[in-house]
Amino acid sequence: MGLTILFVIFIKSEAPQPNEPWEGIRNALEEGHQSIQISEMGGNSSLVGSEDCLYLNVYIPELPANKRSLKPVLFNIHGGGFALGSGGIQFNNPDYLIENDIVIVSPNYRLGALGFLSLQNDEISGNAGIKDQILALKWTQKNIKYFGGDPDNVTIMGISAGSASVEYILLSELSRGLFKQAICLSGSAHNPWAINMDPITFANKLANKIGYTGELQDVQALQDFFKSCSAKDIVNNQGNVLTEKESFLRYKFTFAPCVEQEGKGIKLITKKPRDIYESGNFIQVPVIKTLTSNEGSLYYYMATNIDEELEKINENLDMLIPMNMNVSEDKKFDVSKKIMQYYFQGLPISKSNMESFIDLVSDLTFSIGIDETTNSIMKHSDDPIFIYFNSYEYSKGMMKTIISMIHPDVEIKGAPHGAEMDLIFKAYFPGLPPNDPTPGDKRKIQTLTKLLTTFVKTGNPNFEELDCPPWEPISKTNKQYLDFGSELKMVPGRSFEKRLEFWEDLYETYGYIY
Repeated sequence: MGLTILFVIFIKSEAPQPNEPWEGIRNALEEGHQSIQISEMGGNSSLVGSEDCLYLNVYIPELPANKRSLKPVLFNIHGGGFALGSGGIQFNNPDYLIENDIVIVSPNYRLGALGFLSLQNDEISGNAGIKDQILALKWTQKNIKYFGGDPDNVTIMGISAGSASVEYILLSELSRGLFKQAICLSGSAHNPWAINMDPITFANKLANKIGYTGELQDVQALQDFFKSCSAKDIVNNQGNVLTEKESFLRYKFTFAPCVEQEGKGIKLITKKPRDIYESGNFIQVPVIKTLTSNEGSLYYYMATNIDEELEKINENLDMLIPMNMNVSEDKKFDVSKKIMQYYFQGLPISKSNMESFIDLVSDLTFSIGIDETTNSIMKHSDDPIFIYFNSYEYSKGMMKTIISMIHPDVEIKGAPHGAEMDLIFKAYFPGLPPNDPTPGDKRKIQTLTKLLTTFVKTGNPNFEELDCPPWEPISKTNKQYLDFGSELKMVPGRSFEKRLEFWEDLYETYGYIY
């Protein structure tokens, strides 16, 4: 059973405000609008959604009998690179999860420049989309008991950009006391696509593309200009503000969370995520963190002409240096050479060594950042951190199917980025063949949803029927993870240990910009 509720009102790109209550009965059985965005479903680009988008969906297994038997709550934040998606049933079908007797809340939030434009002033300071999520969390705290949910037992979860959103919520004092546990599936605030360290440049480029002719240094004039623009003009022009390197390392996604200037108004964070993590001044709760065996497969989803793009990278190997690595101009050649030697034995990147290239993309855009935040949380928090590595090859996975349609000659091995969309949600892409699970898939679905919902209920994912040794949390002296593959097994160390050590050595030499 599901209901859709309007929870917020807002002014374009500014922080949200609670909605005014209404009188009488409101029809909440149909989903509200998703955030306005460019959809490429079915191979055609089209503008979909609306500015009137701040709705949340509540799914319950049954009508509450009384307020004494409240159920644990899973607050699920959708992914999509902060540019795509919604909290609706298409990508967040709760059927698998709700069988485990929990309540699920799945909000929309503003996307693209409408959600993440920042002028670094008090009015449009940035991060409106994450602030939407936090206000939805506050709504959940206040109202979920009326739907049979327990406000004292809320777990926040997200996949990809949803996972990075969960981390930003952990980093912000705005959300303290609103949840009890966190699940981060394939995404970190340290990933290059999940943070914008130069929001003013992005804002200026967008303004110029739309037709702004004033002084770029005049923040008030820029603010007035953006408020006068239609949402359609903003979304249609937000795509091409990236350099080639940014486009590669950000999967062509543009606007993302940023560090806000201190000042008046509602601020998500005013310090770099790395500094907050290193200070220990983040919200410390039990956490599940995950990585898939083939995160970099997302490259195929975004790539249009692989040969052409590989040629550009071979001609400009600086593109392989992480954006947050503090490498001076005179050292970039040496660092690029080390990267090429480690991953490709010094050979040019081509389709013949594509598997190694996807490993590199996985590390640059996911693995390094996820491991760094895991280490930072472990360093300061006494709460348990459970790690699982998804290597299960779903028979007809949604992402694999999409990639095979875009690039028929590409074969994806293991678990691609977004694999949990098949295992946790009955995600569906219009125009795709049905991805009905096999008996083997169904067993994995049951196991993973049981692990996650047990964690939602208790803060510990283990349950009696688990067909493997106990899933133990990591510690400073004992790193280990649950390998979620054809079999379940505990593995000592970290996934991709040698590759992570390579990058740790490089960062040790050159340091971080942010």
